[in-house]
Amino acid sequence: MFQNDKGGNVYIPLRPAVVLEAGEYQGIVRKVAEQNGKFGPQLVWQIEIVSQTGEITGLTVQSWTGTDLTPKSRLHRWAVALLGPGWDDAAGLDTSWLLNRSCRALLTVALGNDGTERNKVTDLLPTRAQAAPRPAAPAAMVAPRPVAPLAPAQAVEDAVPW
Repeated sequence: MFQNDKGGNVYIPLRPAVVLEAGEYQGIVRKVAEQNGKFGPQLVWQIEIVSQTGEITGLTVQSWTGTDLTPKSRLHRWAVALLGPGWDDAAGLDTSWLLNRSCRALLTVALGNDGTERNKVTDLLPTRAQAAPRPAAPAAMVAPRPVAPLAPAQAVEDAVPW
């Protein structure tokens, strides 16, 4: 990716920004880390987008939450989406529990301060449960083909002797 020349300089290629259409996307949480924000400590989340066929796309979106774990906080809502309703929130939250968990990311397109469009994660939802396979429908009943009746003379000659 990066190339060093003999003088120690590094060449970094331009990576174009990709803005996904607003909607619901499958994702995997790759990073949840604390960082100092404008209003104090916060968590930065990095979610990698997965294609509908389950392949890693290489596209990521970022979002932020507060660090307060309260029943009404965004952090709590997202943790429940990732860990399930059986998660014991009274025991607290270790952010490493959230890593590599699948989710559904709801994205919108927002205008940044610099006037460019970017994706905004509005919510994380649990992945949908896989539907149980439906039993195959019974084969359609096909009516037997009608057999043409034998002519009376033929019936006597071809009749079975018993």
